[in-house]
Amino acid sequence: MVGPVVNAPAFFQRALDVIFSCLQWKTCLVYLCDVIVFSRTVGDKIRHIREVFLLLKKSGVSLKSSNCHFFQQEVEYLGHIVRPGQLLMNQIKHQEPGAGASAPQPGGAQEFSGHV
Repeated sequence: MVGPVVNAPAFFQRALDVIFSCLQWKTCLVYLCDVIVFSRTVGDKIRHIREVFLLLKKSGVSLKSSNCHFFQQEVEYLGHIVRPGQLLMNQIKHQEPGAGASAPQPGGAQEFSGHV
């Protein structure tokens, strides 16, 4: 009997890295189930998307259409906001730990050791 797949995300990421090796950092970035395609013009964007689709089709990888978004001026990607010519931190994702909330105060030595 086959056991559970260990390191499936790492295996999937490696597979996508191999599939997109000719486009990675030139016209697209890939991280797990996110593929971001960047271009300067609409014509280039269409050509780059076709290249991505062709590679996916040749590799037997399918897309879920409800997760696809095209021609966006702003996207959230790996905790950042990406806009034309800008890469910004998503402030919601990069708040200091405990911002707006206070940590519980230990009542004694034994309770303190439970917080460490």
